[in-house]
Amino acid sequence: MAARELKAGEYVYLVPTLPTVPSAAYRRPLCEVVTTYGERVRVALGDGTEIETDTRNVVRTLPDLTPRDPRPCPRRPMPDGFEEVPLW
Repeated sequence: MAARELKAGEYVYLVPTLPTVPSAAYRRPLCEVVTTYGERVRVALGDGTEIETDTRNVVRTLPDLTPRDPRPCPRRPMPDGFEEVPLW
């Protein structure tokens, strides 16, 4: 989302996209855009705190939060007759 698309007073959601995202983005809060300049945007959270972040960390609508399929077991099962020995 380019900065020119955002306007002051518009409501957006913070989402964790980049490694440098503020920790508040993991709650995916609804925020109000305060100012935009270049690829940076300053948003105000619901409690009044303002956060400056990259425009890639804000979206207009929340992404679909459907649960993912479970990952397969990373280790192959032990063959018959073998057992796993604990290291401690």
